[in-house]
This record gives sequence, C-alpha cells and structure tokens, in this order.
Amino acid sequence: MPSSDQFDAAALQLDEWLRGFQNVRPLSCDECAGYHPRLIESGWELDLSGDPAIGSTIRVLLPESFPYARPLIATCSKQFLVWPHIEEDGVICTLPLSATFNPYDPLAVTQYVLNEGAEVVKQGRSGTNLDDFRQEFHSYWDRAVTESSVPVISTLTDFASPRIISA
Repeated sequence: MPSSDQFDAAALQLDEWLRGFQNVRPLSCDECAGYHPRLIESGWELDLSGDPAIGSTIRVLLPESFPYARPLIATCSKQFLVWPHIEEDGVICTLPLSATFNPYDPLAVTQYVLNEGAEVVKQGRSGTNLDDFRQEFHSYWDRAVTESSVPVISTLTDFASPRIISA
C-alpha cells in the first residue's frame, strides 16, 4: 500500500493534467463510494458528450492503492451487457489482470488506460466490438444470473455453424 504522500503526489499530477481538459470535474466522496467494493479514493468525470464518437462521460477512478494499483476508467453502468468489456458498475476492462504497469509513471499509465477506455466506448457505440461478446462468452455468461433464473441445459453437439434454435 502506498503512503498517503505517494497517493497524493500521483493524484495531484493527474489532477493538473486532467484540468487541462474542458468539462472535467472531480468526483464527490459519495460518487467514489458508489464503486464499492473497489475502494476508490478519488476520481474525475470528463464530459466527452461533444465528441460524436464517444458521446458520453468517462470517469477516471483512483483506487486507494494507486499508483501501485492501476487507475480505472468507467462509463455508464447501463452499458453492462450492452457493450463488451463493461463491468456491472460501469468500469471498463482496459487491461488484463495479468498486465504490468509502471507505478513510477502514474500519468503515462492513466493516459494509456484512458485511451483504451475511450476506444472501448467508441467501439461500443459503433458496434464494431460486438463480436467480443462471442469471443469472451464465458466472461459474460453468468453475469446476469439471479437465484430466480431458470437453469439451461444444452444437448446440442454441433457448434460448427450458427443456427436458430427455438423451444
């Protein structure tokens, strides 16, 4: 866990960079707490609704262990299971969990994940990444399952070609 001085120095560096953009605001403590259990310490919201390719807000979120934990990028949670790579709380998967990053250059890491997050939003809006749902089927399969969900058992064996199946 970084010291509060390390977190504060990294957060200040990001704040100075992000405030160079128009339409940026810091998140309130309540907004950060809305990402529980992720332990978000601070964050910013960038209003990119004027960009036709993005057309929405994007949030930069700093977990309490930043800069030793990667910053997170989020969009509207309503995009979960609508666009690939969006978690239930709107956090965008920008890096695989196994990815390494440089905790001594938090600005470069944040710029990278912000660009990756913006690209996911652009592809989601245009529909060019919908095939990612099929490629990562197991990542999404049980996300919307509740206790009242009906179990499904498949007896299909031929998965070579797509076809319509009805009950």
